[in-house]
Amino acid sequence: MTDTGELALNTPRDRDVSFEPQLIQKGQTQLKRFDTKIISMYARGMSMPEIRDHLLEMYQIDVSAEFISSVTDKVLDEVTV
Repeated sequence: MTDTGELALNTPRDRDVSFEPQLIQKGQTQLKRFDTKIISMYARGMSMPEIRDHLLEMYQIDVSAEFISSVTDKVLDEVTV
């Protein structure tokens, strides 16, 4: 994940142009605003394991609890007064 909240993707080549992606568009190499998706799930009360399971199910991306924590920690200063 980059500092701008983007997750780099490794997309395979589709030599015969037969694949129509559903979540990530052809040629897209980063999942933009990935951190906002994690923060949204956390704000809705999902636990770290639930967020991890959801990301694995939806995006086939296995992230650690530390990764999720680092994303949610970025906004702590903004939400705590």
